[in-house]
Amino acid sequence: MNEPVNYSPDTTPLARSAQPVTTVPQAQITAWPPQGFLLGRVIDDGDWGILHVSDGDNLLLYPNGEPVNDVRFPNQELHLKKYEWVVFHAKLAPKQRQRQNKHLIEARGGFIWPAQEQTDNVQSIENLQRLAAEKAAGRPLTLCSFSSRFFLIEDYDEELEKRLRLRSEAQTRDLDARTEDLDQREQSIKEDEIILLKRRSDLDRDRQSVDHYREELRRQQAEVQQREERLVQSQQELEQQRQELEQQRRNLEGREGQLVEDRSKVEQATQQLNARQAGVVRMNDALIRKLETWGIRDRVQNSPLVTPIQCDSEPELISHVRSYIAAEGYQFDPNTIANFYTCLKSGALVVLSGLSGTGKSSLARLFAEAVSAKFVSIAVKANWTDTADLCGFYNPDKRTYHSTPFLDALIDARSNPDHLYFICLDEMNLSRVEYYLSDLLSVMDQKNRTLQLYSEAEWNLRKELLKYDQKAAQEGKLPHRELELREGNIHAYRHTIEIPANVLICGTVNIDETTQPFSDKVLDRIQIMQFEHVSFADVPTDRTPLPPTKLTTTQLAEYRLIRGDVPLDSVWFDQINRILKIGGFHFGHRVKRQIEDYCASALEGGIFTGVEADDIVDIQIVQKVLPKLRGIRVVAHDRMFSELRDFCDDRYERAAEKIKILEQMNPLNYWEIFRHVDD
Repeated sequence: MNEPVNYSPDTTPLARSAQPVTTVPQAQITAWPPQGFLLGRVIDDGDWGILHVSDGDNLLLYPNGEPVNDVRFPNQELHLKKYEWVVFHAKLAPKQRQRQNKHLIEARGGFIWPAQEQTDNVQSIENLQRLAAEKAAGRPLTLCSFSSRFFLIEDYDEELEKRLRLRSEAQTRDLDARTEDLDQREQSIKEDEIILLKRRSDLDRDRQSVDHYREELRRQQAEVQQREERLVQSQQELEQQRQELEQQRRNLEGREGQLVEDRSKVEQATQQLNARQAGVVRMNDALIRKLETWGIRDRVQNSPLVTPIQCDSEPELISHVRSYIAAEGYQFDPNTIANFYTCLKSGALVVLSGLSGTGKSSLARLFAEAVSAKFVSIAVKANWTDTADLCGFYNPDKRTYHSTPFLDALIDARSNPDHLYFICLDEMNLSRVEYYLSDLLSVMDQKNRTLQLYSEAEWNLRKELLKYDQKAAQEGKLPHRELELREGNIHAYRHTIEIPANVLICGTVNIDETTQPFSDKVLDRIQIMQFEHVSFADVPTDRTPLPPTKLTTTQLAEYRLIRGDVPLDSVWFDQINRILKIGGFHFGHRVKRQIEDYCASALEGGIFTGVEADDIVDIQIVQKVLPKLRGIRVVAHDRMFSELRDFCDDRYERAAEKIKILEQMNPLNYWEIFRHVDD
């Protein structure tokens, strides 16, 4: 904000305008309103006009930070229009208006001048000189500079200033007097309100006391009435109890004779029961001696006739399974058993791989025995070439379906829905898995797990032809035995069969020169657990048999609902898939979903020992990602292994160890890792 510089027509504007214009910095304005001249612009042109005040190109701010856009000025004499500029001196507004803003200012009456902006016209000293000469025309002029903006103001006569000043001062005095009067009235009203509030408070307290006494009187009257009613009710109850006791006394006298007779009968029944129990003990001893002679006593002791142990949670279940397997003379890492169970629970087909004799089949069989499940072992043949070798086939000539042990196990499981069935495909890679297992793999990860055995049209035709067979049997042209076989075959083997929820499927593979590798279609749909070595020193010596527990289909379904948060996000999957893509081993949505299902099931159940989230992810990298690494070694693999090793180091220990072994192999073959010889 600048002090204006006066020019007269007879002076030399060039010389005076060349002098620097003094600026008063905002920091030096210690009093309010600010001293000196202010630049304002009309935003309301009524009798009392309203200005907003500029600080250069910006609005001036009050000390409280609000913009100064509400300055009032007397416009009755000036007749300024909206958007015109003025230069003025400020003063504090009257007290009545300061209620809204204690910093509010007004234009001092008689100290306000209309201004014309000349910023665009002042481009040089010559322009300034010419401007002063053209605008003066015999009248005193003032050239004001506000920041980078220039304004010309004309002095107006003293009479106008005097009228404005006197009017403004009179109005100000009048407003101050009215404000003071209003303040006094307001203070008086407040004092009256305080007196009325005190009187109202006293009245409220008196009314509350009266209400309290009245309520207390009602309560006492109600208590007296309730006591009278309870007294009458107690008298009635005592009389009723006296009558009941009298009736009970008469009944007891009648039962006493009956108890004597019943006691005699119980003693006779006890003697008969003791005699039968002694006979059962003798028969049991004789049976045990025969079983020992036949060498099958241990198998009978583990039969389902033994009362199962109750397990109420997954940790108790897995702990009992470990103890049961150890009692049978096998030792597995505790987390291996938990891993096998989690793979089965997540719905995947579990493949147990490794050296022959490391206990792959035994783990599946003993786990099934430990939870009272039926174990069905199916030996895969080297000549299996299609689905018929696993699920059977329909013979249209004989109009019968030729079943297999696998299909019969599914049918048996369907008839026992609450009993678990473990089906183990032993040495499943003697033949190419895609040849005989493709249909099963395709439906395993679907909600409707239904296998198509043969066409529905053939099934309908069989039912129609059965009517002619029944007629032929009535006429004696077809033996009834043959008719019964055909009827049973039609009802037993429909054209489709659903894999029941109580069926869990696993398999074992041996890696040698007689076996076939797995394709990506198979690898994407299975969980591979590798058995690398056997510790003979850890084999338990205590062989005391334990009874099994009972894991039902319903319990397993409830345990499948126990899921935690997945410790992986899309960024993690994108990062590892980018690395695998270097060697052409990246995976799709199915593998991602299986990894997420496994991690969600494993982390929440509390069945693993001493593991954290990264350890669970480490297991899935080993079981779902690394088995895909196979084939002829190329240059791209070196870069892939380098980035994959950096990705796993210090976080996924098991995966990093196997990656280092794979880096030394040529050609790549994850299945041969367990044959690696340490340096």
